[in-house]
This record gives sequence, structure tokens and C-alpha cells, in this order.
Amino acid sequence: MAIKFKIGAIVRQVMPAPIEGTVIEAQVSDDEVIYHVESIDAEGNRTARFFSEAQIEAVDAPAGE
Repeated sequence: MAIKFKIGAIVRQVMPAPIEGTVIEAQVSDDEVIYHVESIDAEGNRTARFFSEAQIEAVDAPAGE
């Protein structure tokens, strides 16, 4: 069996692109604030999921907004 990476090769974890969306709701769950975030996926479908405060960060709005 052949190996894909040589010993000493510099590698990086393959991860999906981060979700960027709009907070549409905030709730308290188990003494933690969670945020319902709506976004558009790579196929153009509208999706929504919940994130804890530690899982998301604010994105600076472009100038003029």
C-alpha cells in the first residue's frame, strides 16, 4: 500500500468552509446563550442552525453598511 504523505511533509486539516450568516434568534439553553444563524449553502439553499457564543464571531460589515 502506498502512502499519500511523506514523513516530514507539512499538512493541514481539511475542513469545510466556515458558515457565514445572519443571527435570526437568540435563546438561553442550559444557562448558555445560543444563536440561530441563517445562511446560504454552496448549492444556494437557505439553511439555519444553532451555535454557541464560542463557535461564532462577528464579521465586520463592509464600509457604507
